[in-house]
Amino acid sequence: MVTACDKTISLWDLVSLQNVATLKGHKDEIRTLHVWNDMLISGGKGSGTNPSILFWDLRSTSPVEEKEKNQEVFSLATHNGILYYGNRNHQVRRLDLSNMESLAPFEPPHFDVVTSLSIVRDNLVSGSRDKNLRLWSLDHPINNLRSTSYAHQDWINVTESTIL
Repeated sequence: MVTACDKTISLWDLVSLQNVATLKGHKDEIRTLHVWNDMLISGGKGSGTNPSILFWDLRSTSPVEEKEKNQEVFSLATHNGILYYGNRNHQVRRLDLSNMESLAPFEPPHFDVVTSLSIVRDNLVSGSRDKNLRLWSLDHPINNLRSTSYAHQDWINVTESTIL
């Protein structure tokens, strides 16, 4: 199991609930964690010289890849080799995990921070502080917004689905 607090990530033994390792690499608050294949991906606040997204091989205590400076990442999801991440600039952004190249963000952006992402079949659901949910088709690289729903009276903090 992995947890994050402030700038560090802790790895835990699930039987004893003992901390077995601590990962340090972020220079500011970590906001989200995501496991993809054998890799841990962490996202948080970046700056001009500090990355927002770090990739970790859990056999090591150092990040193996750093991406996206000057972003503030709030949410992560993966599907078919693409990392999707929601950030403060209201966008759902994408990164091709096979070559670590940035892809064009989804358009149009939300009206506030994208706080949550969930994969539902071949769709991505994004939730935002703008109180909206957006459903994006992952089958199309452009013009992929299927619908927008005013979902709550306050910010959407988390989305989750059991439908894969």
